[in-house]
Amino acid sequence: MARQRTPEGPPPEPAVQKLRIRYAKRGRLRFSSTRDFSRALERALRRADVPMAFSAGFHPHPLISYANAAPTGTASEAEYFEIRVTERVDPEAVRAALDEALPEGLDVLEVVQAGPGALADRLEASEWHIVVRAADPAEVTAAVDAYLVRGRPALAASGKGSGGALFLNNRGGRLSRQSAWQVLQTAAERAGIGATVSPHTLRHSF
Repeated sequence: MARQRTPEGPPPEPAVQKLRIRYAKRGRLRFSSTRDFSRALERALRRADVPMAFSAGFHPHPLISYANAAPTGTASEAEYFEIRVTERVDPEAVRAALDEALPEGLDVLEVVQAGPGALADRLEASEWHIVVRAADPAEVTAAVDAYLVRGRPALAASGKGSGGALFLNNRGGRLSRQSAWQVLQTAAERAGIGATVSPHTLRHSF
């Protein structure tokens, strides 16, 4: 019978403090993916000399928890993650050091002592600000209001349940990826755009 392997060396130091960190993605750094950010963050934590706690096992990794990251290409003023550290630190000192270590556009806005429970369970809602260029703001507002006040309720009433989705199809169900693509293509044709347009095109148009 093979013997069970155990990692060599002493066990990792225990975490004694958990910090919740709010940061912003601005400018060109809004196009950084979640993986891009995690790599940049781990480098920044090392440069800032944050006493990170690590997992046990053969491949220890820093104890960082992420929650509900904004889509790639979307600027955000309220991205969150939590870290665990092996010695008590001043949250404001961590904020300043980490902000200095991260590139401009990934800006650390707040560091606080985190309470018990999972970070994802504490997030209740998001507030979005959408800029529509080359359009009359009054017309855009009227169109959105018409959909939210009359269009969406009528669609939801005709369906079997939307699951709380904002955009619905003509049967009252959640708008699928394929349907969203078709809506965009139809709008492009009406606007006289001959080139192929996809949701990915919109991501890089702002």
